[in-house]
Formats: sequence, structure tokens, C-alpha cells
Amino acid sequence: MACCESRQARHKSPNGRQIRGAQYGLSIYGHYGGVDSLSFSPDGRLLATSGRDHAIKLWDLHSGEALHEIEAHDKPILTLAFSPDGRYLASGGGDNAIYLGGIPTLDS
Repeated sequence: MACCESRQARHKSPNGRQIRGAQYGLSIYGHYGGVDSLSFSPDGRLLATSGRDHAIKLWDLHSGEALHEIEAHDKPILTLAFSPDGRYLASGGGDNAIYLGGIPTLDS
């Protein structure tokens, strides 16, 4: 169910006025039941997302393509964080477990 599209987002200032000249963004779809957490890799190439479907997904931010899925929890995943060097990803879930795993090697 992974899908992505480019679309213009509506950006508003704190006083509610629309900001003109907003750039196109990338909308990524791929979780069932909602996204609860996300984390950008330190190099800005990857986005890790997690949610109520108990899955962690790694996305290529340039293409929007789903690169990898990790099944590490038995309940929804509540938090994600990359290590400072971007080699590891940690997650915490509603199952009271913490997962720490290496990031798959990606070709440049």
C-alpha cells in the first residue's frame, strides 16, 4: 500500500494568513491505522516512519519510494530515533520493548 504524490501544501503563518510561494512537498502513504512517529536520518536521505500497524518503514526522501520494512514490535510503535551517525535506528513500542537495529546499506 505504499504510494506517494507531490502536492502543494497550504502553509499558514501563526496569525492564519496563507504564505505565498510555498514549495511542493511529498506526501507518502504506506501505513495502516495512522502514523505515530517519524525521524529523519542525519544525512537527510531517509525518513523512518512508524505507526499503529506495528511496522517501521524506511523511505527514500528523494523518490518517495519505500526501501525497507522492519517488524520489531507486537503493538503500535510510539517513538523512533536515528543514531547520530545514521547507522542505527531505535524504536519504542506499546509492547514495552525497545528495538535497536542497523540500517540496511543503501547504494548511492
